[in-house]
Amino acid sequence: NMKFMFYGAFSFNGDVSGLDTSAVTDMTSVFHDAPSFDGDVSGWNTSAVANTLNMFRDATSFNSDLSGWDTSAVTDMTSMFSGATSFSGVVSGWDTSAVTVMTSMFSAATSFNGDL
Repeated sequence: NMKFMFYGAFSFNGDVSGLDTSAVTDMTSVFHDAPSFDGDVSGWNTSAVANTLNMFRDATSFNSDLSGWDTSAVTDMTSMFSGATSFSGVVSGWDTSAVTVMTSMFSAATSFNGDL
């Protein structure tokens, strides 16, 4: 569980690329209110993750590549990128077949204009 790991870390932009996330099931608000964060999370193993609620909410600098993420186990993507004003990544290849709620997923993500 990585819930709230960097929540409110206003100046944080550290290297998290080497974190072992293979057993993580909950990524709720990991970078919520971390406006300086734009680290590389492209290599994270997300195959076990079920919850990405508010994960990058108001992470206004974030625009990392998430195209290779395995989202097949995710059920809740509520507000995942809400307020992430720089995010314009590719998510069109994500498997969202298990998702039951994605309310406000891109709310106020003003740079996002990608295919779903």
